[in-house]
Amino acid sequence: MVALEAGEYVLASVRDISERKQSEHQVDIYETVVEQTGDGVYVFDADRHVEYVNPRIVELTGIPRAEWLDTQVSDVYLEHDLASADTMAQFRRQFDEFLASGDDHVRLDIESPQGPLDAVDVRLTAVRRETHTRIVATVRDISERLEYEHELERRTEQLEVLNRVVRHDIRNDMTVVLAWLEELEAHVDDAGGGSFDRVERASEHVVELTEIARDYVDVIVGDSEVTTEPTDLEAVLTREIEKCEQSYPQAEFHLDDPVPDHPVAAGEMLTSVVRNLLNNAVQHNDTETPEVNVSVERDGEVAHLRVADNGPGVPDAQKETIFGKGEQGLDSPGSGIGLYLVHSLVEQYGGEVWVTDREHEGAVFVVELPLA
Repeated sequence: MVALEAGEYVLASVRDISERKQSEHQVDIYETVVEQTGDGVYVFDADRHVEYVNPRIVELTGIPRAEWLDTQVSDVYLEHDLASADTMAQFRRQFDEFLASGDDHVRLDIESPQGPLDAVDVRLTAVRRETHTRIVATVRDISERLEYEHELERRTEQLEVLNRVVRHDIRNDMTVVLAWLEELEAHVDDAGGGSFDRVERASEHVVELTEIARDYVDVIVGDSEVTTEPTDLEAVLTREIEKCEQSYPQAEFHLDDPVPDHPVAAGEMLTSVVRNLLNNAVQHNDTETPEVNVSVERDGEVAHLRVADNGPGVPDAQKETIFGKGEQGLDSPGSGIGLYLVHSLVEQYGGEVWVTDREHEGAVFVVELPLA
């Protein structure tokens, strides 16, 4: 401490720097986030010269940070063969258009077969000040996303081809079959009458299937949506069980009474749900006489449809993947497209489907549907 002589004074000035400290703290946080993020980050001046790159850019390209600074990004990419001249020309053009637009944000999707990334999502953000403008570019790898989108487009095209085959070729052939059956009916004696009726009903059922397949494909690849309406579940069950009894005479089907008379919120493709569950109960049954027991119970505002069989059951490890949930598609190691369609349709009706073990042997498929 310094002693003051008579007539000497000390002037002390106190300034509040809490805001400055808070701003410095925020800057430290932002710098840490940018340095550690998994996306690449560039900062450009208005002439496209690089003022900053984060470690992710260095990691992706293998180019030291010092080589980026005060250079144009296109020059660095071209010098190291990281992108084609056309790709860089596209970027420069879009960058300049954004800068001249006065907008604050823009998103660019850039594909290039060269370099560390096949396709990137670039988001440009303008930070405008009175004396200068800076552009922050965030670069994200979207190669996997684009690959998935291309695969989805390919699958959609295949599905549309299948749809045309179902709607045109199969339906036309079955129309011819039905016409010939009508001609043959007069020549069938009493002994063959039963077989003739079964062939006719099966042919009509194929035509019905083409219509259901058409509607379902239209929902998947078109703009329409699955709509729900009050649907008589007992009528659907009775009709589909009768068809399965004709298709599988070796099997026994039972519909427990009573079926709740309140309609469910479903639609015409509920027949596909029921049919596939019944077919699955027989087709994957290794007993001499497959038994399928169908029951419906009302539980509050939902109905539970149960299809139980006396087959080998479903292992616990397959109870999820059997509907295609694990793979999210038709390549799932489940029981095939039938159960995948069941899951897809029930989900679109606002319901759920799952499988449990039967008390003694076999499996129970449970479909929960909202009441109309």
